[in-house]
Amino acid sequence: MRAKRIGGLVEFIPTPAEKREAIIRDNVLGLIGNLDERISNIEEALGVENKLADEFRETMRRIESEEMLVEALHTGLKC
Repeated sequence: MRAKRIGGLVEFIPTPAEKREAIIRDNVLGLIGNLDERISNIEEALGVENKLADEFRETMRRIESEEMLVEALHTGLKC
């Protein structure tokens, strides 16, 4: 991260690599959920037992709810 000083203020400017990492971090849960849905459709079509898929979905729901809580806390701290 680069820092730019203007008078008494400091502006932090993310590098292109940091911007890419942020985009990936913000979208990774959606990508994993999409992959899970596609694999579940294939398993269902093949008649494969999906007990592990159900456990994975429950874990993903828990991760998403924790991420929403963290985002809400972060937004609250910004104010």
